[in-house]
Amino acid sequence: MHLDGNAAETKEWLDRHARLPSTVPYALTAQETRPRCEPIDRGALVNLRGPIDDGGEPFEDRLASIRIWVEDALAISVSFRPLAGLDELRAAMEEGRV
Repeated sequence: MHLDGNAAETKEWLDRHARLPSTVPYALTAQETRPRCEPIDRGALVNLRGPIDDGGEPFEDRLASIRIWVEDALAISVSFRPLAGLDELRAAMEEGRV
């Protein structure tokens, strides 16, 4: 599941419905991040940076943070800026190519 960090309901949904360890919703929605991988309870928090989908708009920083929580059969990602390639990845997954 990929969530928009700018959406007001994202933090609330993570807090109330995702059943995550208490520190994870905050980490997924933090404004400032650094790349890292940290095991927490039954999963792992991974922060990466990827190319943004600028839609033709110039951005000073060409990389956006993506925050990911993974455990068993669940992966939740959150980003505050559009990531290049995310739509293509989703389509490939839905078509069973990945």
